[in-house]
Amino acid sequence: MTSSKPFNPTVFPLKSPTNFAWLLGVSIEELEEIAEKADSFYSPFVNDKGRNIDNPRQKLKIIQGKINKKILTQYPFPDFITGGVKGKKIQDHLSIHVQRPVVVTLDVKNCFPNISNTMVYKVWRERLGCYPDTARLATRLTTFKGHVPLGSATSNLIAALALLPCLEKVKCLVEKHGFCMRQFVDDTALSGGNLKDNLITDICKEFSRQGFTIKRKKVIVMRSNKPQLVTKMLVNRKMGKPRGERNKIRTALKQLELMGSAHPQFATAYLKVRGRINYLKPFHPRVVEQMTERLENIKTDHL
Repeated sequence: MTSSKPFNPTVFPLKSPTNFAWLLGVSIEELEEIAEKADSFYSPFVNDKGRNIDNPRQKLKIIQGKINKKILTQYPFPDFITGGVKGKKIQDHLSIHVQRPVVVTLDVKNCFPNISNTMVYKVWRERLGCYPDTARLATRLTTFKGHVPLGSATSNLIAALALLPCLEKVKCLVEKHGFCMRQFVDDTALSGGNLKDNLITDICKEFSRQGFTIKRKKVIVMRSNKPQLVTKMLVNRKMGKPRGERNKIRTALKQLELMGSAHPQFATAYLKVRGRINYLKPFHPRVVEQMTERLENIKTDHL
């Protein structure tokens, strides 16, 4: 279990607002001005999946990127926290669940909107060791309308730190049942042998005690005789993308070939398909090689 002691960075101070601003390479006057009107630096929109994205922009977006890089990624997260953690890959989240008799996935309901500015202040004050004035300043810079914003560079790790006290207790519960656990942002994955009825109930109760709710409809128990999916990746015999998902990428590649480089949306579509292909590299190298060859044969003159 991770120590409950505050984070005490040795490379830089997090105590005074002035030192905090110096670390970010911004004057304290400018940082306080941005923090004072932080909510005005967001342009919310609904993405193509119907999800509300808070979307920080301009100076605040730059500041949040620096906070994430220079402070949050330096925190010594425990091994079971994988999402957004420096040096961790998706394989670190998946590999422990390969060839397990039972895999269980669950997620926190409305995770980011339900992490309040009070919780975030506690993260900065207790986990990251800031003095009160600095914690208040940092909280204003990393919250939107009183909660953790969707679409911010800081949000994944702020959420991980806010959830950490709860997750540490959940991990103890899981290990007592002979299961292992990994956390990817708001998604929890467990795997092991004999799943006792009370384990999931006890996990949900623990989250509830800490102020979070588990989506009961999204608690999925997967036995090894059926597809076992963790963050949309198969873990039955080895890590990999389901065949249906790979076929969707092939279809997108075919549409790109038919579109042609003269199409006004070609550049955007090309980059999106390339990103989806690259995601497969660690899991399906031969498939990626074939897809990449097709991709390279498409004329991309205007890119």
